[in-house]
Amino acid sequence: MRLLSLLVLWSLVATAHAQESTTEEAIYLPHGIMASHVIQRPAAAVWGLISDWNNLGRIAPGGVKRTVMTGSGPTATWVISTQTGLDVPERMVSYNATLQSMTYTMIDPPLPLRNYVGTINVDPVSETACVVHFTLNFEATSDKRAGLMTAFRDFQEAYFTGIITVLSE
Repeated sequence: MRLLSLLVLWSLVATAHAQESTTEEAIYLPHGIMASHVIQRPAAAVWGLISDWNNLGRIAPGGVKRTVMTGSGPTATWVISTQTGLDVPERMVSYNATLQSMTYTMIDPPLPLRNYVGTINVDPVSETACVVHFTLNFEATSDKRAGLMTAFRDFQEAYFTGIITVLSE
């Protein structure tokens, strides 16, 4: 049931923004997935939005009910409450505001996986554009892996779209 909740969360997030670049690449890794997307917004604006996990509900309003973050930067922890009732506790593993990079992990994952680690990097490519790299690594049994890969890939796509939508408001 929790896998279904996750799939619903990731699939409900947002639709594509027509004026945005669709340059996106996904690479399937042995234990996860990496996706990159060119966003036609300054890197500082993108980083300012995504580095505060309390904004996740704005970025993903269809799936995230709220996020409650405690602390900031490298000491941050948060709980993502989904629209389907799933609570996902996470904590920051590393955080570098100068490099616009952060790595986080799930604490006692409420999903059929283990060793979940997410990394998000924002790389400027010009004054008005950046590339967001979003890597998710995890271990899952073979019968759950395909569903999780689909759910996480859908979430990555919706996450990119949500960033664009919020920064266009």
